[in-house]
Amino acid sequence: MNKILFILCCLSINPIISQESAIPKTRHPKIEILKSKKVSKTLNARAHTIIRDKNAKRVMVRCKINPLDGQIDINAFSLVDTKNKLRYRLSDVTAYYAFGGPKINRYWKEQPMNKKGKEIEVSYAEYNPLIRDTFLDYNFSDYKICESKFPFSSGQSISNYYGKVESKRKFTADFYFVLEKDLLNELSYALYFGNERLGSVEF
Repeated sequence: MNKILFILCCLSINPIISQESAIPKTRHPKIEILKSKKVSKTLNARAHTIIRDKNAKRVMVRCKINPLDGQIDINAFSLVDTKNKLRYRLSDVTAYYAFGGPKINRYWKEQPMNKKGKEIEVSYAEYNPLIRDTFLDYNFSDYKICESKFPFSSGQSISNYYGKVESKRKFTADFYFVLEKDLLNELSYALYFGNERLGSVEF
């Protein structure tokens, strides 16, 4: 009798185990916020762009990232002001190890132009409309998207860019955003990866 009961228990448990193993588990990169602060609009060793808007201020959020499958979509990161319903797009990003750094594939949203409105190439990113911009894949209902064109150091007009960081090991990334000066002291900022809230940040 005990033997029959044991067999029946095994048969009843086995389908449950099979069903659980068949459910795909969502995998996310490991991202840790290290610090956040205000930084210079012009003199910044790691940021490529400069900002001439007197009502704007550049801020930076530093993260430690352990990517999945050797890469991470930098366009999934955004800074969200939950009080004023604003979602800020990256203005710049750098990635580095203690020595050296991983490869960043950058793509302009629009073709860069010089002061005369002529199409040009800028060395650290390329324009390729065939590569999809994923920023709008993430749903933030009723939030206004904040993004701007910025002047390059030699005077060209450039758009925001997007892309991926290629790395098979942990790296540090500095994410730059441009905020309105009047909103710098808000305590409602949070860094997001896609629709996942990574944590609150203050400037």
